[in-house]
Amino acid sequence: MSVGVARTPSLTLRIPRFNAEVTAVSLLIFVYTLLPLDRGVPGIPFAGKPLAPSVCATMALWFYLSYTSKNSIWKYLKLRYVRLQGACTLLLFVASFDTEFPMRAMQWAILYFCVFGLNYVILVYMIERYGLNWLIRTTLFCCSLAAFIGVLDTIGGFRIPLYQKFIDESMKSNGEAITGFDIVRGIGTQGNPILMATLMMVCIPYVFNVKSPILRVVFLAILAAGAAITVSRTIALGIIVFVIGLAVIYTRKFWICLGALCVLATGVFLSGAADKLLDDPIVMVWASRIGIGSSAGSEGSENVATRQEASKLAISKILDTWGPKEVVLGAGPGSSTEVGQEFRTGQDTIDNSTLTVLYERGFLGFILFYTAFFYILWQTRKQAKTSLHWYNLVALLAAGMSFDFEGNSTFNLLVMGSLAIVSTVPFAAVNRTTDAPELPTETPMGEDPG
Repeated sequence: MSVGVARTPSLTLRIPRFNAEVTAVSLLIFVYTLLPLDRGVPGIPFAGKPLAPSVCATMALWFYLSYTSKNSIWKYLKLRYVRLQGACTLLLFVASFDTEFPMRAMQWAILYFCVFGLNYVILVYMIERYGLNWLIRTTLFCCSLAAFIGVLDTIGGFRIPLYQKFIDESMKSNGEAITGFDIVRGIGTQGNPILMATLMMVCIPYVFNVKSPILRVVFLAILAAGAAITVSRTIALGIIVFVIGLAVIYTRKFWICLGALCVLATGVFLSGAADKLLDDPIVMVWASRIGIGSSAGSEGSENVATRQEASKLAISKILDTWGPKEVVLGAGPGSSTEVGQEFRTGQDTIDNSTLTVLYERGFLGFILFYTAFFYILWQTRKQAKTSLHWYNLVALLAAGMSFDFEGNSTFNLLVMGSLAIVSTVPFAAVNRTTDAPELPTETPMGEDPG
């Protein structure tokens, strides 16, 4: 069997026979990747407040799978990673009673567990029953379609009517025009440049499960285009993590590919094509964002300085105003918004996941949050030498140094998929796409679900 860079089993893109459970979960991936659930899609009214659409989608799927599995899926809630995320959620519930808007804080806690708890359980359950092929196919199809829609909107100037109602309001605050350039940062299907770029980034490990090297290159080019139109630097740290992962997994081939890219870049430069490339509007915007070339502007350094100053303000509040209660439980869910608004009108975030978690949840919540993730990384550490999926969470944590990933739902589904893959791949029947027999007796990381 041919194996990709991620040495989890590879696949060919054949169309599987219909299966109701696979179709239902594939629909969830479709909704998460192709609709701006965090930026534009209205919530469903619940207790006087709009309930996040991602919560509604995940909960509906959860109860459906509970029915089709005869409640077998509930056993996976006993996995240690899920218990740790449950403890994080419980802490959020407790802290929500001491906030100005407790019901909104409670709904945020529900969203958190749906994204990092239930979605993980659902994908573990599905991989053990049906293997990886369906998940890889669906993810690559949806993310490629998302990239195409983003390119069509940003470069082609055509927005699909379906997105008009959802995205227009978000575009006013997030699709900012770059001064001096007749171009707007692409927001794609996520309603925000950073969220769109992150979605493209976390799809990268799935590409390396494709059997054909040519298809891998095609998919990587599609994802690169989808990320490039956002002109977002947030994913830079995550990409570095993936490069390190590729070097660890395939040392010799990695250096061969790197050398080939250097030769190609030299050829482009010597041929004069680089001059034409530097005149491209998107390349000029990228140059402005990172502060190089004749088009270098002050925006790039200003954005970095803004994040740094917001972080300093949060740290000063922690040191100067916190009492014993805040040290343990934090200032409460959503309280970091006030820090951003106090620093600058219109800014509703600290733009740093580490500081946001510490500020809102205190040291107890901070420890629980990172313990859950580091636990699963430690338990699956052997996969770091064989699968790029292991690096997906690490890449997200690295990218979280410049935005708040834990407050979003869409792209986090793909990260939970990667965690489910590295947790279950030793026990998954990879090519099983028809009705499955009874659930395996072994579960992720050798745990007993009860």
